[in-house]
Amino acid sequence: YQLGRLYWEMGEERLAIKELTTAADLNPALTEAHVVLATLALQQQDFSTAEKLFNKALSLQPEHWPSLMGLA
Repeated sequence: YQLGRLYWEMGEERLAIKELTTAADLNPALTEAHVVLATLALQQQDFSTAEKLFNKALSLQPEHWPSLMGLA
């Protein structure tokens, strides 16, 4: 997860998506990986994927405010 987040902060979206997807696959309960992937999907205007990922994060943590804000 941390490597994916670092790539995201560096603007390396392709590498960030790869690392964060791996992190989410290895630990499906990792809410933050789903949220960062959703944010990247929003940046790419892939709204259906973003919605799916924010909802996944909310299924793990129903009061997770970044996910709630992402769906707003």
